[in-house]
Order: sequence, then C-alpha cells, then structure tokens
Amino acid sequence: MGKLVTVPLRLVHHRWGIPILAELHRQGGARFAALRGHLGVSRDALTSTLAHLIELGLVSRNTGHGHPLRPEYLPTPAGRSLAAPCDALHTQLVDLGLERVGLRKWSLPIVGAVSGARDTFSSLRGALDPITPRALSKSLTDLVDAALLERDERSYALTDSSDRLIEPLLQVSAAFTRVPSQH
Repeated sequence: MGKLVTVPLRLVHHRWGIPILAELHRQGGARFAALRGHLGVSRDALTSTLAHLIELGLVSRNTGHGHPLRPEYLPTPAGRSLAAPCDALHTQLVDLGLERVGLRKWSLPIVGAVSGARDTFSSLRGALDPITPRALSKSLTDLVDAALLERDERSYALTDSSDRLIEPLLQVSAAFTRVPSQH
C-alpha cells in the first residue's frame, strides 16, 4: 500500500468498459452477440459502451469480416496496450468476487485514491473532483460493505482485498496514459 493511483474516469465511466476490453483481449476480437453472451450485458449497455470505447480510440468495428451487418469489434493498437491490464484487473475483481461493486463508476477511482495513509472524506473528495458528496458517500459505504475499504471514525484505508487491486490498477493507469487523447 501507499501509492496513489489515478484511475482514468473516461475508462470507468461505463461499467462495461473494462470487461469488454478484457474480453476483446482474451478473444482477439468479438462480435456483438458473442460479447453479450460472454459478459451477460444488456444490448443497450453494450451498444453505448462500445460507442464510448470507439470514441476513445480503443475499439474499432471491422465490417469487412463476415456478414456486413454483424461487424466484429477489435481492439485498436491503443486498445491492445490497455486490454491486457484490463484483463488482469477484471480477473482479479472476479477472483475476489467483487466484480459487481468494483465496476461501479466511482469504485476503482476511490480505491486508487486511497493511499497507504488513512484518507478522510474531504481529502478523497478533493482527489476525485468532480465526484459529488452524495456519490462519494454512497460509494464509500458500498466499498466498506464489500470489504474493499475499512473505516474508523474519520478516515478510510485499503483492506487486503483492495490492496490486491493496486498493481492491476497501476498497470491500467500507466497504459491509459499512453492512449492518444480523443477530442
């Protein structure tokens, strides 16, 4: 413990971003129906997350493969560099039984923001701007309930489970900093 990790909000904005990149890494690319089947994601959530990942330059549609109305989705070169760390992070969340809470919008950024020293609500709010007080309070409660954070009277700290996420989070963060900015 002890290292502050900046988790890219643009990546975790959609709950399914990390699992989709992980699945594309494992499969080398996939069709829409295959992604839905493997991940158990709704059609709307998958559509919006794929559009977001395409906008970020992490995924592309390969319409030249097979049926033109059923494109395959492939990681771009930037997506490939991020997909392996996303796979490691997603695997760790699944192994810990924390996928449900861990992939909520603010969960990983909060875990990344909690350093080795105990962090207060105010310091976390400052580190996670633009999080609202309500979103931070709800997320902290969920993370304490899931045993990813421990709380004393005034501060929060990582647990052993959340500490196991730090290395994969560092890898995701480092890979995302190498992704060209999309406007």
